[in-house]
Amino acid sequence: MISNLKRICDHLAIEKNVERAIQLIAINSCYSGNSSRLYVGRFHKNLELFHFASFGFDSQSGQDGLVRSYERKFLPLLMADSIQLDTVTFLNHDASYLKLFTSATGLNEDSMWRTTVILPLLPNYFATLSIQIELMDEGRDREYFDALRSVINLYLTLDTKASRSRRVSARIRNENLHGPRLTERQELILELIQEGKTNANIAHAMGYSESLIRQESIAIYRKLGIEGRKDLSMQAPIDESNSGDELEP
Repeated sequence: MISNLKRICDHLAIEKNVERAIQLIAINSCYSGNSSRLYVGRFHKNLELFHFASFGFDSQSGQDGLVRSYERKFLPLLMADSIQLDTVTFLNHDASYLKLFTSATGLNEDSMWRTTVILPLLPNYFATLSIQIELMDEGRDREYFDALRSVINLYLTLDTKASRSRRVSARIRNENLHGPRLTERQELILELIQEGKTNANIAHAMGYSESLIRQESIAIYRKLGIEGRKDLSMQAPIDESNSGDELEP
């Protein structure tokens, strides 16, 4: 398994695409013959889930649909008593787990998955990794997944460096407001706008309607005393392939 970790590190050293990086981690940490199902997300102050990246959720209903069911319905139930965990946790797919998964997602759990490993990551980040064999809480398994957690944390640290600088900028801007402060949801929306996300992208990522994101964006600009996206000093370039995005509020 150490050789698997080395391959992961070698891949991530040159990999800049987040989704591709998650795929490489899932494939190389499979702990059996094929690949793992990996979900990486984060909690905000109000414990609202936000999808970061995932791999291995393909199903008849489509990957996006299953991921949304997984994070909106299943994970809050699964992690209700384990959000504060700071150690790796093994959850074998027993009858109660399978019943919970089926009721939350509306799909039968694929029989190839045997164990889900919860990996606490950087503050507010976590990962769930479903593998194809049953695991006992043995020293060698825990040691491996602790090491894997460190690898993922290292990648997240490098990948989110620019994002953190934008959050700091948003926080400073928020503290300098003379009027109403931005809400936690508005802070997140502002961060995503600065990353170049469109209203449609943000609505999809957060699970809200596009009209709500538009309303919140207008409220953000009003509080910041600016007219729109073009006035955000640290705005990331917006994908020009999506015509009209620059005109969104």
